[in-house]
Amino acid sequence: MDVASIDAGRLSIVKAPGDVRTLMAEAADEFRPSAAVKGIDLHSDDRGGALPAEFDHARLFQSVGNLIVNAIRFS
Repeated sequence: MDVASIDAGRLSIVKAPGDVRTLMAEAADEFRPSAAVKGIDLHSDDRGGALPAEFDHARLFQSVGNLIVNAIRFS
């Protein structure tokens, strides 16, 4: 569905200031139970301070989540 929206030029992206490191920690927290079921220890490295950027939180979370789910599935 997202690909069709991109092709049609209708994909809504709302950029806002945020912290990429925080988003990565949220994603790790969200998918940690799924990883644990397969015996995978999922965590994010929060050393080093914030990684400020402008991004669409929902879209980036979705993309990172897809990567994590695929990594869990094929590990």
